[in-house]
Amino acid sequence: MRLINTRTGEFVSVSDPRTVHYATLSHVWSKPGSPNYIPEQTYQQVCEILDNRCGRFSPSLPGGYYTPCSTPSGSVDEDSILPQLTDKLRRFCEVAAADGFELAWADMCCIDHTNPSELEEAIASMYDWYSYAKACYVYLSDVSSRDALARPGQRWEKEFHKSQWFHRGWTLQELLAPNVVVFLSRDWHVLGSKHELAPQIKEITSIPRAVIRCQKSLDTVSVAQRMSWAAERKTTREEDRAYSLLGIFGVNIRIVYGEGSYAFYRLQQAIIDEIPDQTIFAWGLPLDLGLCTRSLLAGGFSRPCDEHLAAPSTTSPRDSQQPSKPPVTDLYRPQQYLLANSPDDFKGSSDLVPLGREAFAEKLGIASADAFQIFRPTPHGMSAHFPLVKVTQPSDR
Repeated sequence: MRLINTRTGEFVSVSDPRTVHYATLSHVWSKPGSPNYIPEQTYQQVCEILDNRCGRFSPSLPGGYYTPCSTPSGSVDEDSILPQLTDKLRRFCEVAAADGFELAWADMCCIDHTNPSELEEAIASMYDWYSYAKACYVYLSDVSSRDALARPGQRWEKEFHKSQWFHRGWTLQELLAPNVVVFLSRDWHVLGSKHELAPQIKEITSIPRAVIRCQKSLDTVSVAQRMSWAAERKTTREEDRAYSLLGIFGVNIRIVYGEGSYAFYRLQQAIIDEIPDQTIFAWGLPLDLGLCTRSLLAGGFSRPCDEHLAAPSTTSPRDSQQPSKPPVTDLYRPQQYLLANSPDDFKGSSDLVPLGREAFAEKLGIASADAFQIFRPTPHGMSAHFPLVKVTQPSDR
């Protein structure tokens, strides 16, 4: 892991981040065309500044690191490159240093984004890096400072609710992984911690306060509910909608930029392999299960239920010769699949809770050993193993 010294701007190599006291930065990357746009400072640009100073580039070290300049007495030179860093990076270092952090991590400069292997390792490790950090500073460039006499509904709070930070894909894990998260205004003034602002954050994100405050473990939350938190969050690259959720579910998949939405399909496969929670299949529009069950027991589907359970389309709409009104599912998406297309499909699944195997077996009146539910993807679809329950039509008496 590559960290930056908050007082000198030099890079420091760390083999085990769990043994180091460091802070992380969470932010929304600047984009061309945005007000007061300033490009993010990359690893290569910081290296160039260090090289032009007096540090010596060491290509033999992993990723390339700088040995600090030293005086004849052997003490580290007090010259710092912080004044040459962008305002965001410099202010982050200053805030972290003021809170006692000698080392910090910021994604724009502590990762060599031109190195595919380093980028893949960083993406796979990022959730852990944020969780190991002693503090995470969230810089909100679109939120005003909090007035000392602030009251509910004042300007900063309204801007806080509308901040683009809450709508980005990567920031979800940056909110949940660290125990200490401090929100900062555009002027780098403290707005509050995630523990203090949990009520507002819950209102914005629908994430339970206990999860926000790290009082409830993520692995006790259903897959569908965790997916719902990522619904409507955006990333610059489509694949990152899946990659940004790896730590949320504790799984790993290969990073393959260029695969597009297939990355989310592979993520779901990895989740199915690791987590025995079938809420991953509970996405999309809900069905009227009571109506469908009654129709089945009566000997067939009634028309309203039949519309909900229409067979998947194998032709494009323009090839269809039926001018009749399309089924409800066709209004939602042209084709139906077992796995979702994106986290957006889980928008309405935030209230789903998993049912443990023992509880499931008890409800069915079967042995716990017979209640295993196994799902394996095959070239022909999903191979499933689950209990069958006999359903009899109730008597008219």
